[in-house]
Amino acid sequence: MRFRIVPAALAMLAAALLPGSGQAATATGSIAVSLTILSQCLVVGGTPMTFASTGVMTAALEATSLLTVLCTAGTSYNIGLNLAGTETTAIRQMSGTTVPANKVNYALYHEVGHSTFWGQSIGTDTTPATGNGLPQVYTVYGLVPVQTPAGADIYTESVAVTVTY
Repeated sequence: MRFRIVPAALAMLAAALLPGSGQAATATGSIAVSLTILSQCLVVGGTPMTFASTGVMTAALEATSLLTVLCTAGTSYNIGLNLAGTETTAIRQMSGTTVPANKVNYALYHEVGHSTFWGQSIGTDTTPATGNGLPQVYTVYGLVPVQTPAGADIYTESVAVTVTY
């Protein structure tokens, strides 16, 4: 014996199997989404500190540099300006490009009044701050005191910046 399914019977069977008498069914679930933001700091850049050209040094020379630091919001940090060799915060030295043994003394400061040296010892002569997630700009004040330079030359030094966080 063979069964024959008529379209009307097929429609009734389908309607009986579907929940809600022909309405769409839904199922729900979820996915986990996460992100870990770490404390981080970057030295974004520093502008060159260029003292005015001079011959005989009869007056002190002043110059500035802008230092930009970017740290995660809420991250505490300290900006240090490293010393090279036997330098101290009071006596840094630029070397002659023609005769590297020739030196010109200078110092770096936290403020325009040149009363607080900027160095590398946390808690003593660094700049403490807290990140806000945006670039933060600091002015470094330089001073070349009156002195007798070793000779006509171009004097330079590269100062490493360390941000400790």
